[in-house]
Amino acid sequence: MIDLETLEDAEIRLKQDRIVLLYFSLPDCGVCEAVRPKVEQMLADRPQIAAYEIGIGRLPAAAGRFEVFVAPTLLLFIEAKETIREARYFSMELLVERIDRYLELIGSV
Repeated sequence: MIDLETLEDAEIRLKQDRIVLLYFSLPDCGVCEAVRPKVEQMLADRPQIAAYEIGIGRLPAAAGRFEVFVAPTLLLFIEAKETIREARYFSMELLVERIDRYLELIGSV
């Protein structure tokens, strides 16, 4: 995942990339640290997804813009439209199934 430094960077990525995953995290967040490797492993098998991390401790405006209230939060956008939102504790298996279903529907598998 690429770390985004500004809210403008996130907006540009949403417009440029067809499928975007935004991973919101906080420093010293144990759940964030536990979930990140699992998300990165899932992304390794899906190169069509552009993935970015946003540290909401460093960039609180992004939390407001994307209505993120807890960390970690994972948002999947397809053609700049929010398609999947998962926050804090979630099943990676169900998330992967949902993502794969969307990728199949849009022909990106």
